[in-house]
Amino acid sequence: MKYRVANYVIKNWLTSVIAGPMLLVVIALIQHNVTDDPFAITEFLTIILMGSIFSLPSMVIFYLACRLAIPNARNKIFLKGLLSVIGVLLVYIPFFIIDDFHPLLNIDQLSRLLFITYAPVIIAAIWLYKIKPYPPEVPRS
Repeated sequence: MKYRVANYVIKNWLTSVIAGPMLLVVIALIQHNVTDDPFAITEFLTIILMGSIFSLPSMVIFYLACRLAIPNARNKIFLKGLLSVIGVLLVYIPFFIIDDFHPLLNIDQLSRLLFITYAPVIIAAIWLYKIKPYPPEVPRS
């Protein structure tokens, strides 16, 4: 059976690119109690733009992982768990490469905050969206 892997991956990617920065803004508002920052929308849009650019390689790798894992999976829970682990690793690796960020050893607050906002969003998106098969082909007579 063929699955709509590209649709699933794009939904996950768009969710993480948009909802990750939204969660970051909510956390920043709670921590700093800033409600009238004129640069907040600019910063939000910049994070979305940079996040989408930097996450493109991860999206391609996630697509390839899904193409391999989805047709071969017999258990949906195991599949979603595996994709969650892959998703978190693909969130972590760019921060490690760019910033040499380690969530337990490094004290860089921005990298830690970005990782903490993107990782749960990608996990939630993986579990939220369904992997839909293509409709069966009808033989032509």
